[in-house]
Amino acid sequence: MSTSVERAHLATTAGLVLVVALDPTARLRGGAAWEPWVLGQQRVDGVMRRIAPPLFQSTGVLALAATVVAARRGDRTGVLCRSAVVACVGAAVAVTLRVNEPVNELVRRWRATDDPAPGWREARARWERAHRVRRVLLAAAGVAAAAGARHR
Repeated sequence: MSTSVERAHLATTAGLVLVVALDPTARLRGGAAWEPWVLGQQRVDGVMRRIAPPLFQSTGVLALAATVVAARRGDRTGVLCRSAVVACVGAAVAVTLRVNEPVNELVRRWRATDDPAPGWREARARWERAHRVRRVLLAAAGVAAAAGARHR
């Protein structure tokens, strides 16, 4: 039987996978042109700035707690799976802080009605590459969380 910590860990991991890894906001980020991309990116950033930090933090903390629960139970596979979640979420946070957030800070200062900012295409490409990495990491976290739950 799973504990409330393990159920909460699964719920937050699933939420993170749904919000980031499945990327439901991709269409909102606009297209290849300056104005729709900036407007879309600013819209998405306005929402994600509020929901992503607590979701990432709670997922990481609950994954750590679920790892401790599995360790106390002597569940090596559970420890391995939940440790993988912790590692993947931590790596996704690092990518976010090192790449995505600096680009978001630039985009927040841009006005879509102005002429395109110098280097905006490169910034967009850097953000999208990092977002793909982050999505893969969080998908892996989801798989590891599901594997740990299934193992029980």
